[in-house]
Amino acid sequence: MKATTPILSVTLLVVIAGTVASQLDFFGSKGGDAEETSASIMPAPEPEPEPIVIRQRPAQINREVVDRPAREPGAEGADRRPPRGERPEMTDEEREARREQMRQEMLSRFDADGDGELSEAELEAAREARRERMEEMRQQQRERMRQAMLERYDANGDGELDDTERETARAEAEQRRQELIEQFDANGDGELDGDERTAVREHFRQERENRRMDVNGDGVVDDLDVQAAINRVSGEQRLHDFNRDGFHDANDVSELIRRIQGQEPQK
Repeated sequence: MKATTPILSVTLLVVIAGTVASQLDFFGSKGGDAEETSASIMPAPEPEPEPIVIRQRPAQINREVVDRPAREPGAEGADRRPPRGERPEMTDEEREARREQMRQEMLSRFDADGDGELSEAELEAAREARRERMEEMRQQQRERMRQAMLERYDANGDGELDDTERETARAEAEQRRQELIEQFDANGDGELDGDERTAVREHFRQERENRRMDVNGDGVVDDLDVQAAINRVSGEQRLHDFNRDGFHDANDVSELIRRIQGQEPQK
C-alpha cells in the first residue's frame, strides 16, 4: 500500500459552486452566468470536510472476506441487483400491480368518505398535499444552502451577507466555475454540456464515497479504515457494494483497496 497519496482535493468545489449561485438571491444578488452554471451542475451542498490523505498503519486484514470469490456473470444470485440503467423493463403484469399498489396507497390517504374512489375534492386534496410536501422540501434545501453560505462568507457574524461578503462569494463562485470548465470541458468550447456536467456529478459522487471510507473520522484513509470497512462488510452490513450487484465479495474488496491506494482501475 502506498505511504501517502492525496485523495482528490476538489471536494471544496461542491460546497462553493453548488451553493453560491442559489444562495446569493437570499442576500439581494441578481445572479448571473456563473451562478446559473454552478447551480445547474452541482448537487446539494455538504459540510466541507477536512482534507483526506492516505497514511499507512499496520493492520490485520480479514482474509476470509478478501478471499471470498467473486461471482461469475450468470452465477446464481450474481444478477440479483443489476446496475442502475440496466435493469429489465417491467412486464405488463408488474406495471398493473404497481399501479394498483399506488392506487391503494392514495385511497388509504385521501378517500375521506371510504367509497373506494377519489372524488374531485379528494383528488384536489391529494394534489395540495403533494404541493405542500414539495414546497417543504424546497424550503429545507434553501435553508441548508443559506446556512452553508453564511458559515463560509459571513465574516462579521451578523447573520447576513453584506455587499463585501456577497462580492467575495460571487468572485469565488466564478473562480470555481472556471476551474470546473478547465477540468471537465472535454470539447474545449468554454462551456459544460450535458455529458460534461454528468462527468462533474460523477466525480463528486466518487469524492463523497471516498470520504465515507474514513471510517474512524480522523481525516485520513488508512489500513485501519480498510480493516473497519471489511469487518463491516463481513458482518453483512451494506457499505461498499461498488458494482451494485447486491453482494460483497472479492470484487468489492479489491475496489475498496484500489481506491484507498489511489490506483487506476484495472482494465
